[in-house]
Amino acid sequence: MEASKPGPVALNWREVTAWLGGTFDPPHLGHLEAARGLLLDPAVRSVRLMPAGNPPLKNQGTPSHHRLEMTRLLVTLARDSRIDVDDREILASRNKPGSPPSTSLETLRQISFETDCAAFVIGMELLAQLPHWHCYPEFLNFTHWIVLERKGGDPEKAIEHLRALEGTGVLRKEGERVWTIQASQKKLILRPTSAPDLDSTRIRMALRSGVSVLKEQIPDKLLEYINENQLYGTPGKFQSPVIRERKPI
Repeated sequence: MEASKPGPVALNWREVTAWLGGTFDPPHLGHLEAARGLLLDPAVRSVRLMPAGNPPLKNQGTPSHHRLEMTRLLVTLARDSRIDVDDREILASRNKPGSPPSTSLETLRQISFETDCAAFVIGMELLAQLPHWHCYPEFLNFTHWIVLERKGGDPEKAIEHLRALEGTGVLRKEGERVWTIQASQKKLILRPTSAPDLDSTRIRMALRSGVSVLKEQIPDKLLEYINENQLYGTPGKFQSPVIRERKPI
């Protein structure tokens, strides 16, 4: 007898913890505003910023402990206990030196074991890459998904990519900017963000070339840390912060 498919998931976003991943190289105020925005729409319970340990799709230049500590500094500026840092991918890469690049697959699996009310957050620019991620489309089944529209971006392009996933049977459209992942009945939603359109790559280039970086991009505390630790070609004094243990959900 064929196994029955899982039934619809009744989802209350106020019970959901959202994981916002990225290299955070460096973290900036766009990341913080995106986290704050998730607390308003779709009004999740909490947000965790999760720096990647060894991202497979990017050449990582800044040591992971610096990226983690900068992310922690950014989160302190939020003054909101609902916004926190998840260091699991950093710890995994440190505990296994020489290990292959970390991907989101194992992280998604871990998160799904920890809570049924989890959502993974990506920018809409990553939608085109999803079919090329390891173990696609199985990894979509572990959590709900929130796709953020970058401010000033083209939502129609995002919707076009989502329609393509509909065409392959991976997604089913349920309503205005809401889809169901067919195999798991998890939800995928497309949401706008009022976060400023900042780019870590351009910020790194500005720091290396000595161009002034605005406070609207990087707060003073992070700039001080960057200078003290000679990151991105800036002068200063090297310090190595201690990695602390991750807090339970």
